Amino acid sequence: MRRICSLLSNLLILAALGGLLLLAVQGSGPLIPATSGAGMAIEGLAAPTEPGWSGGTPASDGPAPTLLEAVVLSAAAPLASATATPALLASLPITTAAIPRIALETAVVSAAFVERDGGTTWEVPAFKAGHAQHTAGAGERGNAVLLGHVSSRNAGNVFKDLDRVQGGDLVHVFSGERRFEYRVLDVRALPRTDLSSVHPTETATLSLITCTGLWLPTIWDYTERLVVRAELIDPPLP
Repeated sequence: MRRICSLLSNLLILAALGGLLLLAVQGSGPLIPATSGAGMAIEGLAAPTEPGWSGGTPASDGPAPTLLEAVVLSAAAPLASATATPALLASLPITTAAIPRIALETAVVSAAFVERDGGTTWEVPAFKAGHAQHTAGAGERGNAVLLGHVSSRNAGNVFKDLDRVQGGDLVHVFSGERRFEYRVLDVRALPRTDLSSVHPTETATLSLITCTGLWLPTIWDYTERLVVRAELIDPPLP
């Protein structure tokens, strides 16, 4: 009986240590799972088949880059394809973002669009929000995409309260000393492989994206992405 109790005690200790390890690294990985090889690539980046957003009119043409830190395109879709439309280049980089409702004020740096594992991806910065390269700039027509982690010991939790944002909330965006006001139109959770939130738009749109849903240790990722979609209040820059 004593041996059985000792064995059970050891098993409980191992389980507790495993849980602590999971908490230490949970959320520190990519916002979207990495895929390897051309055979695992996102197919075509076609326009989403689901109904569009309530705000932000989808652009009629122009390619969209992939979503977040580790969605990888096929080698057959070169980096140049994501930069072919000059309108996607941010002439006014976002340097600060603030949402009064959730007391968020964070520095924003560029989230580089890089080649990796035979494809292309955005690198999400640690402890700051990342302005996705080749998306619209502050106050410009198009979709300006901000990426951030929700819970990570190694990369921070800059967007940990993003789920508290509500429709009608204001988002203050700065490019240096210039300030732009956006109003939240929609907050929703999307499957982690849904790319509709980063597609270009006709209107001046802001999309803030982080992880949400269930943590799945088997794939080392969350099941969904939380997307806050906002639209510029003032007329967009020419």
